[in-house]
Parts: sequence; structure tokens; C-alpha cells
Amino acid sequence: RMVGGKLSPMAGVVDEMNPLASKFMSEEANREQILAEAAAAASASSDAHAEYYVKVMKKVQEKGGEFVKSEKERIGRILSADISPKKGDELVKKQNVLKKFEL
Repeated sequence: RMVGGKLSPMAGVVDEMNPLASKFMSEEANREQILAEAAAAASASSDAHAEYYVKVMKKVQEKGGEFVKSEKERIGRILSADISPKKGDELVKKQNVLKKFEL
């Protein structure tokens, strides 16, 4: 947490998954292989947030690259509503991970 109680921009981010996220977005032809690599890395990771990277990759496969932008916007709308602090922290972490998928 940062001064003031807000989560840092690195909250929820898993360092070993970040290169896979950017590689996944930039190398469309190799997405299946990168997804498999990410799934293996996530299952080996002790960080629970690693699975969210795999979930985002699957959604991008299903809905296209615009998913990241639309999901960030959706989370932003929810965060602007009156939600519990716990839910807010969870959504901020997801938003931080989604930023790692932007090229």
C-alpha cells in the first residue's frame, strides 16, 4: 500500500508473468504456445494472481485484443461506484494486471 491507503500500481502484478503478457499481445501467431507456457508458469507460481494472467489470455483468444481495453473500462466503472474496500482492492489488482497486456 502507498501513503494514503491506496494500493500501489504493482499490487496484484506477478513479475514472472509480465513478459508473457506482453509477448502474448505482440506475437499473435504464437498465442497458443505462450498461453500454454503461461498456464504452466501460473500453476508453478505461489502467487494467486498469476492465474488471472491466464484468464485474460483466454479471454483475448476468445474476444480479441479489444478485451483488455473494454475490461479496464468496465472495472473503472465499477470502481467509481460505491463498493466495499475489499472488492475495490481486488479490482485495482485486476486493473494493474490488465495494464501489463497493453503494448
